Amino acid sequence: MKLSLRNLIVASVGLALMSADHLLPSALACPMCKAALEEDPSKPMAFQTSILFMLAMAMSVFGVMTLLLTVINRRETEALRNTDLCPEGS
Repeated sequence: MKLSLRNLIVASVGLALMSADHLLPSALACPMCKAALEEDPSKPMAFQTSILFMLAMAMSVFGVMTLLLTVINRRETEALRNTDLCPEGS
């Protein structure tokens, strides 16, 4: 597998961001939210689950849009190659 400079930079930045969470201040809830979450032990897990579902939906939409654009691009490129409009080298 050949690593390009761009891939190496992206991987380095990603690792740096993932390992820098201890440098960021921890989030503090307001006193009422904290009290509400401490009363019922199932509420924190419910909040975490709902956040995961929201993130999954956003990533699904992004993934589907990326897939559609990739398919459209490949079809257009193939259509251009089959005509005389595209140069031979591309």
